[in-house]
Amino acid sequence: MIKPFCFMVPFWGQRYRDYFVDRCLPSLLAPGNLPLLRAADGHRILMATTSVDWEAISNLRLMDKLRGYATPTLVEIPSPLSDTAPGGADAIRHMNLCLRMLTQTAYSYRAYGCSLLPDVIVSDGMVASLIERAQAGYHLVLCTALRQTEETVLAEMSERGLMPKSSRLSTSGESLTIPPRVMADMAVRHLHADVAIFEEGSWAQPFLPPYRFWRVPGRSGLILHGFFAAPILMDYGIVDAHDVTCFSAGGFEHGYLQNNFYKGKIHLVQDSDELGMLSLTSRSVVQTKPVTRRRPLQRSRWTQCLSMRVSLGIYARGPRDRLKRDLFRLPIRWHTEDLDAAWHQQERLIAARIEAAVGDYYTLADGPNKKRFPPRLGFRPRYLIGDILTIWVAAWPYLSVLKQAATGDRYAWSRIKQRLSGLLGAGLSTRFER
Repeated sequence: MIKPFCFMVPFWGQRYRDYFVDRCLPSLLAPGNLPLLRAADGHRILMATTSVDWEAISNLRLMDKLRGYATPTLVEIPSPLSDTAPGGADAIRHMNLCLRMLTQTAYSYRAYGCSLLPDVIVSDGMVASLIERAQAGYHLVLCTALRQTEETVLAEMSERGLMPKSSRLSTSGESLTIPPRVMADMAVRHLHADVAIFEEGSWAQPFLPPYRFWRVPGRSGLILHGFFAAPILMDYGIVDAHDVTCFSAGGFEHGYLQNNFYKGKIHLVQDSDELGMLSLTSRSVVQTKPVTRRRPLQRSRWTQCLSMRVSLGIYARGPRDRLKRDLFRLPIRWHTEDLDAAWHQQERLIAARIEAAVGDYYTLADGPNKKRFPPRLGFRPRYLIGDILTIWVAAWPYLSVLKQAATGDRYAWSRIKQRLSGLLGAGLSTRFER
């Protein structure tokens, strides 16, 4: 017998509310998901929403079906004071408020938390996998999801009979059942424009991508490496002092998982056969700027390695986030066919490039030295340019402070001294930091 699950979903307004009851919740009701649980055992779905939205969905047929497996529980939030368009700053701030309240509620139950978003569709068997991982003693399970184009995914699901064309799942009470390999296939083919640019060597690839992926020649699928993943299982039983300070500056990615769960047993979903998620975003919501360069930014292996080094320095080295450092090392396979020699060969090539770029991070951190990072500037010829560039990129936001300091602003000078101390710390020594 395992402790109860708390599935946590934030939403407000008709748009997000409809996403939840017509997409996310029906997928949670697939045979291998919530139907494996009984509400009498204490399982809950925590919904951070307004009282108006709660009333709008309480009597839906789908909610009646849900009550047998997990108890719908309101975590009431205030209505936003301004328009919260998808991807906007106000939406992000309101989302962070919701996440803070949801995690505090799950922590109060000392349950397993599972964080989801209303526009996410999960594969059949996700809950079965979480139960298996919980029974195996894992305290944190992470799943990486990239965004897909909403319009094309929904059109294909209707054509394939996965979703009804003329009715809504929230009113029919039907579940949405998508096998993992079908989901992996759609996830790869319908990548949103904002994430398709993360393909290694693509024309639009940014220099500091949070994710990067490679295709496998002659195969359908991709191999993904990244710094971020969604927490789909968090064991609040191991959390002594619940740290939610990150939600003042951002979401889970700002240290929440590192600060609360890194001491536990961690699992990253590396194979799409285990489970998967679709994260749907309208094609009209595009945050990347048009590319005007004439050639790929990272055409050569040297520039690719440099990009990896600076990326790891900024995303993990700067905030000293060991979890992000560890995640980047692990390959994630999205595939629709059995893995074969071509997949393994591509993985070996990718691993060699990562080793060439940031191998010292992992050589140092293996074994009992997980808290250690390489020095910021150790004068090692192989890494020197990357380390110097990392410092420059981290210092770039402070150029405006330099301009203020040039006018005699004492407060600006104090900020510069503090930042330089943090950047260079043991900067000119070759010692490794603890």
